[in-house]
Amino acid sequence: MLSSLRTAGAEKRISPWLKVTVIRSVLSKNCERAISYPRRSNSPDFPVYAMLLNLLVIPLMSVLLPVAIFAYLLRFPLLLQIPEYILTFYRWLCIKAEGLPGSIQIFGRPRIWQMIVYYMLLFFSLVLLYHSKNRNKQEKQREKQQENRECQITGENAEQDRRKTGKNGKNRIRKNKRDSKRTGIILIIVSICLLILPPHTENRITMLSIGQGDCILLQEKGGHVFLVDGGSSDVKEAGKYRLIPYLKYQGIRYIDGIFISHAHEDHYSASLELLQSSCGISVGTVFFSEMAEENEAYDVLRKAAYRSGSRITYIRQRDRIRAGDLSLFCLYPSGKLTVTDENETSMVLYATLRGYTMLLTGDSTETCDAAVVQAMKQNEMREVDCLKVAHHGAKTSSSASLLTYISPKLALISCGRDNSYGHPHRETLDRLADCGSHIVRTDEVGEIVLHIGKKKVQLSIFPEYCYTEYNCTAP
Repeated sequence: MLSSLRTAGAEKRISPWLKVTVIRSVLSKNCERAISYPRRSNSPDFPVYAMLLNLLVIPLMSVLLPVAIFAYLLRFPLLLQIPEYILTFYRWLCIKAEGLPGSIQIFGRPRIWQMIVYYMLLFFSLVLLYHSKNRNKQEKQREKQQENRECQITGENAEQDRRKTGKNGKNRIRKNKRDSKRTGIILIIVSICLLILPPHTENRITMLSIGQGDCILLQEKGGHVFLVDGGSSDVKEAGKYRLIPYLKYQGIRYIDGIFISHAHEDHYSASLELLQSSCGISVGTVFFSEMAEENEAYDVLRKAAYRSGSRITYIRQRDRIRAGDLSLFCLYPSGKLTVTDENETSMVLYATLRGYTMLLTGDSTETCDAAVVQAMKQNEMREVDCLKVAHHGAKTSSSASLLTYISPKLALISCGRDNSYGHPHRETLDRLADCGSHIVRTDEVGEIVLHIGKKKVQLSIFPEYCYTEYNCTAP
């Protein structure tokens, strides 16, 4: 199997307002394309704009409150325009600050040891300041006693000695104060820095509980993050209330790529909100299948990606995306198809993370399964450890021929609780059970996380600290 690094691109105009980079293969269709991502550093930054803006509140409030009270008591509404102008100015400053680099920083959830060390350092800094205060009092008492002992000395020399002794004592007290304050400040700074350390990274696969939809997050230990789909048809603003909060919780500030399997709302609505928002999370590349190249249904996604500064890449069968220990291989679609059902154009990916394999099927149908099996045979791919059940477990998804060929040990189903479609269908569940798959559903357990370790894979449900384990085959 040949491979090449795709480095060249061609500019293609999709619409008057949009330019995208279209990556074309220089090899034949039977050749594999590879897109490699370099390792990124994930060092935290320090937000300063919020603190600076808050400093403006004090002088502004000193004017705003008296004027507002005075206008109310005197029944003079014209004076109320002054507080209005002040608030409008402050709002303008906040909006401008949001557009500055580093205005929103994400550090994720601190670990338990970070919290323990943080409070310990704060405690020691308070103890240090307390002892410093007592030590200064004792120093002053010693200086007075020294002056009393020197009262026996008379004359001009005695006065000079007293001044010299008193001056040295004051200098010593000031030095002790400076040293104590400096040490306390250093401890406080160190404690704060502990809370903003880069988040712990690991190889993990997360299926978010996003209602009737799909949202799968792939995290590689080297810091690479990919999102496959991300949308919901029954949860309003799923990106704002489900996807973005979870990304911030994990301390994710950069997503290498988002794969959109097909142009259905339950697979892209949350990702669209992420691209349109100014939440501090940037996206490197948005991946579409070659079926989306001339499909107007993707225009809203292309426009959002263009405005957010993300690249757009069209991938086709046998394309491979590599990022550290993570590999994503496109199995379907093969070429541009003439279909009436959008689900039949759904992108199917074969993911490998540290040797653990997963088949990501979108909303593929039985028609697609035959092409997927054929592609897997051509690339010498057989069994998979985990299957993302297609189309939320619909009756026409995950055909018997596909399940027989891949024999998934674990089957993950993303669907809404008591959804109107009846997903997952009983026949689909029976087919999965017949092939020996362990079935886990988001409508029953919520968020599903696969922790890919060196010797075993742990499955946990949300919340992570109160999970059940399922030991899968070691990678």
